[in-house]
Amino acid sequence: MTTTKNRIHVPDINDHLIETILVGEKEGIYLSDGKQHQLIWVTDDKGNNIQYEVRAFEVSKMWVCAIADSLMEIQ
Repeated sequence: MTTTKNRIHVPDINDHLIETILVGEKEGIYLSDGKQHQLIWVTDDKGNNIQYEVRAFEVSKMWVCAIADSLMEIQ
């Protein structure tokens, strides 16, 4: 089973941008090294936590956030 803890790997923290951002009304973590972009957030649905992750290469932060926002709209 894969968990958030073992999927987030930041080998050199000084070379990464790490931000807390909102996805819908939920807090998410955005990580980027300039090539790989990752956004992770958790929502709850009727008492069940659901973890989302968007990961992409060589795209903009804006693109990653737009995909995340669209996922929240279709719920």
